[in-house]
Amino acid sequence: YSEYGDTGIFSFDSFSSEILQPFHESLELAKEHGIKNYVLDLSTNSGGDSGVACCIFNIILNRDYITYVSHISGNVYHDHARTDKNLDGVIDEKDDEVSYDFNFAVLASNISYSSANMIPVFAKDEGIVLLGEHTGGGSCCQFKMLYPEGGTFSCSGDLSVIDANGDDVDLGVEPDYVLYSDNEDGSRDYSGMYDFAQISADIHEYYGDDVESVDESIDENSEINEEITTDVSTDEVTVPPAADTPVSSPDTGNLNISVIAAFAAVSLMSATALRKRK
Repeated sequence: YSEYGDTGIFSFDSFSSEILQPFHESLELAKEHGIKNYVLDLSTNSGGDSGVACCIFNIILNRDYITYVSHISGNVYHDHARTDKNLDGVIDEKDDEVSYDFNFAVLASNISYSSANMIPVFAKDEGIVLLGEHTGGGSCCQFKMLYPEGGTFSCSGDLSVIDANGDDVDLGVEPDYVLYSDNEDGSRDYSGMYDFAQISADIHEYYGDDVESVDESIDENSEINEEITTDVSTDEVTVPPAADTPVSSPDTGNLNISVIAAFAAVSLMSATALRKRK
């Protein structure tokens, strides 16, 4: 999880149960820091557990179902699920109180496949802005088959995800804002996927935010903290203090200057490693 001005970005590569706790913590951290835009970054996500995806979009989209169509019968199914939104281990009425007032956005690419394709589809259904590149597609439920000898294999089943219009999304979905450009040699320049100032501006434009108040908010957040990173593997959070905020610290008057410099260098390297994107 990283913060840039008034925009927080949560990035992860696959949907697994281990991601839910860091995801929840990033939402709380963004709320605490007065973040305006919260971006779910699926640009390097190739899919995973659809149950985890359902939990995530239930929280950010307030949607508790997946819509499928059978390619055999033509029947449409709504697969509903209750979600433990506050992660207290119990699904009850307290989960209905969990709500976040962010400008939510989804960042996706042609790598975003299966469950990472499903969330962008539902985001567009629910009016959530989609940024990046045409998604990688993939919408069929997976069937696991068993041979009499004991071997197994997987294949696509007859049920596939559809959007609110009933359209097939197996070939992916187009973003509201394209963040790449084509080079003369036919390759693509993806630097726009990491232009967080432009991402923030696109999100505010999509939601019709007042530009002047947005600029003031960005300046405010920049003073509070220029950079926040969270390592989701260890749940470690690095928060550089604001320059005008008094911070309690041990007396370093007797510390050797070289020791302080070495510690600062190690801290900078750690923060850089935490921010490295795949």
